[in-house]
Amino acid sequence: MTRDTIDYNGTFLEASDGSRSIDLDGSPGFGGIAQTFSTIPGQDYLVTFDLAGNPNGPPTIKQMRVEAAGQSADFSFDTTGRSFSDLGWQAQSWQFTAVDTSTTIEFFSLNTVNGFRGPTLDNVSVVPNADGPPDITVNIAPGATPSEAGPTNGTYIISLSDPVSNEGLILDYRVTGSATRDADYSLSAGAGVTNITGNQITLAEGSTTATVNLIPITDAITDPEETVRLAITASPRYQVGSNNSATLSITDSEGGIEPPPPSDDINLDIDGNGETDALTDGILAIRYLFGFSGDILIDNVIGEGATRTTALEITNYLDLARSTMLDVDNNGMADALTDGLMIVRYLFGFGGNAAIDGAIGPNATRTTADAIIAHLESFDL
Repeated sequence: MTRDTIDYNGTFLEASDGSRSIDLDGSPGFGGIAQTFSTIPGQDYLVTFDLAGNPNGPPTIKQMRVEAAGQSADFSFDTTGRSFSDLGWQAQSWQFTAVDTSTTIEFFSLNTVNGFRGPTLDNVSVVPNADGPPDITVNIAPGATPSEAGPTNGTYIISLSDPVSNEGLILDYRVTGSATRDADYSLSAGAGVTNITGNQITLAEGSTTATVNLIPITDAITDPEETVRLAITASPRYQVGSNNSATLSITDSEGGIEPPPPSDDINLDIDGNGETDALTDGILAIRYLFGFSGDILIDNVIGEGATRTTALEITNYLDLARSTMLDVDNNGMADALTDGLMIVRYLFGFGGNAAIDGAIGPNATRTTADAIIAHLESFDL
């Protein structure tokens, strides 16, 4: 860690690879991370990484710098429209030339305001790049819209700056979104694609465009519109263009079975023991919003006489409350460090500005203490 503090993010922020990522702005602080490794003087090295930004506070444009061997490059990320579950990770790449037998690479924040919500970093790689930057650049865009009616396949359109060589080209990719692969959809090779696996797409020789098909899986349930985001990730084999990801929304078929509507009985008595308590119900709410699950969600916080006592029962109950009761500031997302904090403060009996100080999320429409307390009182016993 360099310069100042950083945050080591867990499951409450979507990672691009694995389950954790780094927020270069700490709590608070404008920090950085660095590592030293052996290098060959004069050798070019390709640095690839995934970049996003913590959307839960200013500045909207997060800025960072990468430095190595006296060389540097600046990168920025726009968090507009992003959320904890859809950060919109973008693949980035940079090349430097080593000047010594060891090199220190550093990634650090260039933000100057807030100090809590910064650029987020994941999936860093540094490899020798004897051939210099790859000649071919890859972009992706949405094509046809998929639908369960029919069903109708959707498409992703991959475009290349140059034809694929006679050896073919393997693209690395990942999928995210609200839809579940192999349950809601599958992916298949279209024109210009010779093979597709769980994380790689092989393009045919001579291709300058290629198509990946998204095949919806029809079921008997009427689902909300589900999304599938396909992102091309960085690799020494190619450069990733500015349009490195595309999102398709799967429209539902008519005549499905409507899922049960949210219960009218949702309230702050989360464990169902007939009373609301900051040290049980409040902690359950904030743990849930941090993404805790299983025993860690409920450990030592189920109240005496509770009727909801398992992690599954608590999670199912709070899932119904996520867009209503738990979105305390009404900004379209329920967040542990804003909504969860205000729930705990309310259950502890805080009033006035003490109930909301530093805890109103971006784009909130409930912003006063009176409005927040009135909202939570409507869900109290």
